[in-house]
This record gives sequence, C-alpha cells and structure tokens, in this order.
Amino acid sequence: MGRLAIGFWIAVEALVEDIFVLRLELEPALLSDERLTNVRVPLAQFQALRNDERLRLLASRVDASRGKSAPASLGALLDIVGLSGRVDERVARTLRELEQVRNALLHRNGVADARLLDALYELDATIGEEVKVVVEAVLRYSRAVTAYGMTIAQRLRVVYEGAAQAEPVTFTDEGLEAEEFPDDDGGEGPENQ
Repeated sequence: MGRLAIGFWIAVEALVEDIFVLRLELEPALLSDERLTNVRVPLAQFQALRNDERLRLLASRVDASRGKSAPASLGALLDIVGLSGRVDERVARTLRELEQVRNALLHRNGVADARLLDALYELDATIGEEVKVVVEAVLRYSRAVTAYGMTIAQRLRVVYEGAAQAEPVTFTDEGLEAEEFPDDDGGEGPENQ
C-alpha cells in the first residue's frame, strides 16, 4: 500500500508541475513574475534544454514553495501562474498527511517521525515505528488527489472559459462532492439528452 501512497503523491506533484509549465507556455507574460526572475540556474545548462524542460527547471528552483507543506507547497507554483485558491479542509489535511507518509516511506526507511505525527489526519502512527499504510488510507489519498485535481480544473475553467468561481471539491468516504461541470452552452451533457 505504501507504493500506492507514493504514486498518488507523485501524481499530484506531476499535475501541478504540468499545469505550471503549460500556463507559462500559453502565457509567457507570466514569466515576468518576480519569483521566477530571481531564479538562478547555470546558463549553459539552461540553454541546452528545450523550452518545456527550462520551465520544469524553473519549477524545481522556485523558492516560493520551499519550507511549505502541502497543499501550500503545491499552491505556490499555482499562484505564480494565476491559479491559486482555496482548498477544501479535508483535502488539504489529507494531502499534508500523504506528503509526510511519502517522506517517511522514502526518506526515513518507513519509520514515523514527529513531522508525520504533526501531519496525521486519519492514519495511525507512532514515532519510531513502521508506517503502516492501510487500504482505507490509500482510498482516501486517491479521493483527495482527485478532488485537488478537480479543484484546479475548476480554476482553469474560470481562467479560460469565464466560468463562475466554484467551491473547492471535497470528498467523503463514499466518493467526491463537487458542483457539476456544465457543458459550454450550459445545457445538459450528451448522456442526458
């Protein structure tokens, strides 16, 4: 189960980085943000990269996310590209727990520490003992990552489609809770016609 938890964390990080890169490619004016103009990278390395690789390098070097835990660490990149916003509290707490579970599994030999205990939301763990990721936790992580992705998708709709600002997506033990995404014309989708 631990590998699934790690995979969900990788997925949410990749999602945020991909959106960061795509927004900068589509709107190069966003590159004038001070948080990007102060990033230092070796010129030869930077010049050798393709444009999308350059933007990924910038994402990895942005100081705005350093020292923050999820979802603030993820939101720091989204803020640079105009996609910051509220995150449902249950989603935020679950993402923080997932981030620390991932860190414990990868960097601390699977052993719980104080940072993990501070971030725990629903998983049980004890300092100095092995972290046991149970099926229920993996399902919760899956729902939190999906809800976070849908929240970002709502923000993208506001920017690119002029959609009304929606409440952040949340989840329950049974699934997700979100406002419906209407078709562009505001009508019913093909499955309801």
